[in-house]
Amino acid sequence: MTNQTYLTSAAGDAGAVEEMRGGNVPNLLWQAITFEELRDNTDFQALPPVQELRLAGPEDYRYVRQDSDLWDALHAGVCTTSCLNGALGFFEPQAAKVLHLPRGYASHSPAMSAYHRLRLPVYTPPFHHPDAATDEPIPAAADADDSAPATASLPESSSMARKKRRRRKNDAASQVPTAEQLHIKQAPATASKAAAQAAITRERMRLQSKSRSAANRGEGSVRMAWGSAQEAATLVSLMAAFPSSSLQEVGLCWLDTNTLPPEWGFPPGTLPPLGPLSTLAADAGSFLQELQPSASHIQQQPEPKPTAMDLHASMGGGVIAEVVEVKNTCPFRLQTRISRKGARQVFVVADRGPRDQVPVQWVAQLQMEMLAAPQKPSSALLVSRSATKGITLFRMVKNEEFQRLMLYFVSRAASGHFDEAQQTAFITDNSTLNARGRPYMTSLSHSWA
Repeated sequence: MTNQTYLTSAAGDAGAVEEMRGGNVPNLLWQAITFEELRDNTDFQALPPVQELRLAGPEDYRYVRQDSDLWDALHAGVCTTSCLNGALGFFEPQAAKVLHLPRGYASHSPAMSAYHRLRLPVYTPPFHHPDAATDEPIPAAADADDSAPATASLPESSSMARKKRRRRKNDAASQVPTAEQLHIKQAPATASKAAAQAAITRERMRLQSKSRSAANRGEGSVRMAWGSAQEAATLVSLMAAFPSSSLQEVGLCWLDTNTLPPEWGFPPGTLPPLGPLSTLAADAGSFLQELQPSASHIQQQPEPKPTAMDLHASMGGGVIAEVVEVKNTCPFRLQTRISRKGARQVFVVADRGPRDQVPVQWVAQLQMEMLAAPQKPSSALLVSRSATKGITLFRMVKNEEFQRLMLYFVSRAASGHFDEAQQTAFITDNSTLNARGRPYMTSLSHSWA
């Protein structure tokens, strides 16, 4: 073993002398925690195990955990955020040029993959239809108080913040669906604890195996695996940065077309199933956060555009519910080394730090997640975290015109109509993409390790 903290190297490998510097297999467990461990956090409102859940229809997919087999099965025939950019034509050669994407992104394959995904039959799990005389229907997940303004609070003393947080958590707990309402079979507490520990052990063993298989496939696979493995740790970092806040786990949120403005022109049946979720490359799933940032954490971008959210102006009472998206920066890079036996490639730690801006190819994902979230938030948080250099937080405000055009082109892609010139014009004319998201972004301090 070269170094258990960073990398591992095969026994007897000549490269093992390069301790603390490189190895054959990146360690995805470095600083990682599992989702089961995250769900034990008192500030995290977790979903129940999927096998104990009774679903009444697609509107209840939001209760499905993202690390379940059902979560994967529900992707079939659905335009998730993993194929959204392809459906929008963002990677078409001309569009990629307009967006200044790296040359390797330009390809017609993502558009074709999105088209074929949308042609798949939609998977429908067995639904539970409660008896109206004996059972209550599955309620919606706890929403933010509609009467509360979408603002952040002023800094409070630590004692006041703790008392207010306890009251808010108690109120939130009373709104969260009960086991009986969700038709969940409750297991004994001791059995549940033992099962949770077993799940943690299985997940860690899976990540160890995933480290080796990802290394065998190359640097790209390692980056994807790292993002997935580190998501829970990133959310813990986020909760530590905002101790007055809480996170609520949300599953696959299908877009309810009945909630769209009539003037958008999308009556029922005109759109393919849309279920925004994060790709496995950065794995996120959608989380709703009640955020109350301290003023000391807020740092506006230089010369913010008029469309940017003015956090200082919104300092009042109440809470806001926002979608939270996680993007992890992989610290591992392949490096060629020369030895007496010749050249070989090893993985080294070369952490570039968190993102300093939101890549243009993430804009549509955030806009779609805001559109589909049942709470209809007006903004989303994007968390970029590196292994050694802390996190950066971005806030994006919803853009209804962008969302409308996005749905239009997704509907065209689903029907097999793809006009690169028209979609390139959409990209060229849309200021959100032209400015790589900056006019709609507010950056928060990135000094958290």
